[in-house]
Order: sequence, then C-alpha cells, then structure tokens
Amino acid sequence: MAAPDLRTRLERLRQARGDLEKGTNSIKPPVPRTGNGSHHAARIAEREAVNDRIHEGLISRGWVKKAEYVYSLKTVKENLLKPLISNFLYHERDSSNASSEVTPAEKFIFYDCETTGVSGGAGTVIFLCGFGYVTSAGFEIIQYLMTDFPGEPEFLNLLKGFVSPERIYVSYNGKSFDSNLMKSRFLLNGINAKFGYQLDLLYPARRLWKRITGTCSLGDIERGILNKQRTDDVPGFLVPDYYFNFIKTGNFDFMKDIAAHHLEDIASLMEVLAITERLYRIPAGQAETDIGIRYDLNGLARMLIERGDTRGAELYEQSFRDGSRKAGRMLGFYYKSVKNYVEALRVWKELWNRWRSIEAAVEIAKYYEHTEKDPQKALRITQEILNLEHIRIKKYLPELRHRQKRLERKTAS
Repeated sequence: MAAPDLRTRLERLRQARGDLEKGTNSIKPPVPRTGNGSHHAARIAEREAVNDRIHEGLISRGWVKKAEYVYSLKTVKENLLKPLISNFLYHERDSSNASSEVTPAEKFIFYDCETTGVSGGAGTVIFLCGFGYVTSAGFEIIQYLMTDFPGEPEFLNLLKGFVSPERIYVSYNGKSFDSNLMKSRFLLNGINAKFGYQLDLLYPARRLWKRITGTCSLGDIERGILNKQRTDDVPGFLVPDYYFNFIKTGNFDFMKDIAAHHLEDIASLMEVLAITERLYRIPAGQAETDIGIRYDLNGLARMLIERGDTRGAELYEQSFRDGSRKAGRMLGFYYKSVKNYVEALRVWKELWNRWRSIEAAVEIAKYYEHTEKDPQKALRITQEILNLEHIRIKKYLPELRHRQKRLERKTAS
C-alpha cells in the first residue's frame, strides 16, 4: 500500500474513534497534511515518469499490458516432446487412469519463477513467472512480469489461470521452492489455487548426470548434457538487485537479460524431459555413442528398478560386465530382493573373487547358512574373511565373530 493511502486511512480511523467517543458515528474528511505537499507531488510525478518508461520499454519489445503493473510476453519454441510421455518419471495418481503407461504431452505445464530473494519467507515476492505448454503451434511459453508491488493481486490472479489439480507441473527444484512460494503468495492474497502433481526434474537429473557434470544446477545440465551455451547470462544472486533497479529507474536493460534467462530456463525444462524420455526408451545394451546422450548407466538402472522395470537389471548387468563394482553391488541386492538367490550368488562370488568385496563375502556366508542350509560352506567363507587384515574388516568384525561361533556350534553337532 502506498504511504499516502495509508496515512489517509489512519487519519480517518483516528477521527472515527474520536467521533465515537463523542457519541456520534459520523466520519469527517481528514484534515489535509501541510508542509510537504510539493515534495509529495514531485515523488508522484517521478514515479509516474518511471512507470511510463517501463511501459514504453516493455511495449516496444512485444510485451502486452494485462493489468496495472502486469505485462505478459508469449514466445513459441520448437516442441521436442513426443505426443505421449511415458510415466517413467510420473505415476498417474488418478485410479481411473492407474493402468495407463503414458500421459498426453498437453497435460504437462513447465514453470519457473524469478523472485526477490531465495529465502522463501513472507517477504520474498515473485516478480516473474512463466509457463510452458504444448500446443499445435509448438512449445508456447508465456511470461508474466510484475513491474511494481501494488500489482501483485492482479499478477497472481493471472498466474492462477495456469494452476489446476488436473495438470502435471514440471520444474527444476520447484517442488521445494517455487511451488511453495507460489502457494504462500496465493494464501497471503486470499487466492484459492491448487496445484496438480509436481514433477521436479532436479532429482532424476542427479541420478542421470551428477557423475558427469559434478553439480546439477540447470545451467550445468545445459552445458554438459544439452550442449547449450548462454551468453550474457545473469548470475542468480544478482537477479533481485537487477529487478529493484529496473522498477526504480524504468531502464529495461536491467530486465532484458533476466527475462531471456527465464525464458531459456523453461525451454530447457522441456528439453530435459525430452532427453529423459529418450533414455527411458533406449534398448538395454545400447551405448552412449549410439544415441548421442551422455548419462550414468547405473543411475538409469536404479531409476528403472525403483519403478519396477526389470530392464534396470539388464543395465546393471551391462555396467557390471564393463567393470563397475557399484553395478555389481546393486545387482546382487536386486536379485536378493526378488528372491533370485542363484543369480545373487553368482554376482556375490564375482565381487568376492574379483575385488575381494567384504560385503559380497558376507552375503555369500548368509546364503550358505540360511538358504542352502550348509553351515560348512558358510563357516569356510566366514573364516576366509576373518583371515584378511583386520583394518579392512573392522566394521564387520562383531558380526563375523558372532557368525563364526554360531556356525562352529552347528558344524560340531
């Protein structure tokens, strides 16, 4: 609320209180303030001049005025998504569609917000929000920009038009930040809006590419996986300062790079989902060079296993053959979890014979004792482990000694 409006309301309330104390409920007009009228008028004129510069700068660049202090810009990009998206990352929660393995691409909304801070508290405000979606024209992105804080109610009402419990919302770290901040701003402004399922691509990106890119910011994925190089990009920590300078001066130079950065963020969300979809559909055994996408084979295998897709075991087998000890470990535990003990034993033995894996040897001992019911074999492998340097088996020693004593009693009887 502007300071003059607040002063006026407070003065009216004070006068009303005085009238009530005198026994009347009439409210008289406030007494005009004196002494700083010319200064106040100059500030209003200066603010109006800034708003005019903002308006001219935005309109000249294709932005459309949607409400007081709110503008929008629509951009169309090439759509890289297939008409139907597999539920590899998204599991349909609606029981009527529970058996469906795909979801129409039109059901997905890709979104991103730029804010006045990263704390997410009540003082953090969204000033730029965009939504990407598939249409017959391609991948359309609409951005909404708030040019001053009094415009927040109208700004949020425009955003509400894209919020529905029936859509799937795709973001990058939006599940823990953007969506919660939007919900908070809606609540503080008395707006009822309910999101649908949140598909946050940060988590699968970590599985698929952290080993390759190191850190997994969207910029890292763009450079390392999408082969996208941005120029004149604005560092995230400078975004709030750029915005405040923009609304203070009306100079669009402070905003153009933020708007361009924001637009590319949403386009990249679509590209990341498209690439993830391609990885999901590749046959097991196909090399990175065959599809032109770098990825962590173990990460993809784990994602498939977690979703009940047995192709994950095939990928683990491939990675294990290529020399990945980690893949062997995960494969052994997978076979154990599905009670395929023959295959699990094969993997454990290879890990023990090739890498001298203590964990694998312990699993072999467990198998012989509890599944094959052969305490002699179990005792033999347990003693082999205990013969290793104690520094290597330190964390297993209590368990191993306990097992040894138990097996010695079984074999003696």
